[in-house]
Amino acid sequence: MTPQELEACVLAGLLNGGASPDAFDVITSTPEESFSIGFHRRAFSEIKKQALANGLIDMLFVSEALGGSSLADLSEITRMPATVRT
Repeated sequence: MTPQELEACVLAGLLNGGASPDAFDVITSTPEESFSIGFHRRAFSEIKKQALANGLIDMLFVSEALGGSSLADLSEITRMPATVRT
């Protein structure tokens, strides 16, 4: 997998899994700078912001916060496998 695919897997896990204890572990231990693609960085930042402020992770709310035109991109990301086998 490429680094960009791994970034998408992290986002998929957060978007699909919701605000779980595992999600909060990822959110609190992963710096936003870990994401090399601007859209991934902005999406992660918004996911983190909403999870910490409201205790939820919702693709529609994230899309709205990113300007409302990113729902298709976020939906495509959620199709990525959230686990990586080595």
